[in-house]
Amino acid sequence: MKHFLSATTALGICFVADIAHACPVCFSGNTRNRTAYFVTFVILSILPLASIGGIVFWLKRRYAPS
Repeated sequence: MKHFLSATTALGICFVADIAHACPVCFSGNTRNRTAYFVTFVILSILPLASIGGIVFWLKRRYAPS
C-alpha cells in the first residue's frame, strides 16, 4: 500500500507540473520582464562566441607573418 501511494503521488505530480511554471519571468504577462529575459538570453548566447572569436582574431594578428 505504501508503494502504491508513493507511485500515485509521483504520477500525480507529473501531470500537474504544467501548472507550476519553473520560471515566473518567462510566463509573466508583463512585457518588460519578457523583453529583459529575452535580451539577457541573447547576450549570454552570443558572449561565448564573441570571446572565442576575439581570441582567434588576436592570435591570428599576433602570429601572422608580416
